[in-house]
Amino acid sequence: MAFIPYLFFDGNCEAALDFYAEVFGGSVEDVSRYAQMPPEAGEVPKGSEALVMNATLRVGDDLIMASDAAMAPYERPRGVSIYRGFPDVERARRVFNRLAKGGETQMPFEPTFWSPGFGACRDRFGTEWMIGVDAPPETSQPGAA
Repeated sequence: MAFIPYLFFDGNCEAALDFYAEVFGGSVEDVSRYAQMPPEAGEVPKGSEALVMNATLRVGDDLIMASDAAMAPYERPRGVSIYRGFPDVERARRVFNRLAKGGETQMPFEPTFWSPGFGACRDRFGTEWMIGVDAPPETSQPGAA
């Protein structure tokens, strides 16, 4: 069984998931809207009918689920980031730069002592990301050939 992040958005869930699908090479699936809610589930706030009640982003075997926060006031997530690792620096840097554009960079993408490339940002939709390279940095050890 896997942990699956569930993201909430302030009316822009569909745009965010479409963007993530493009950036990560995935697809958006199983989109349901608040207008599809049965009456016994509660009253849909006026103007929220077309918003996303639930959707899934699939990237390979990985999933992110999401919705618009139409039934309660939206609050920007705090204290959590989504990590995505890549096998090479170029791809990781490209993804990081796309996510960071229009958002806020907390840590620029650069080599670290634990990875040949790592960066942290909040994208323009409010999602916090950590993008890294899943390989140890090259180190020079005394006596190594």
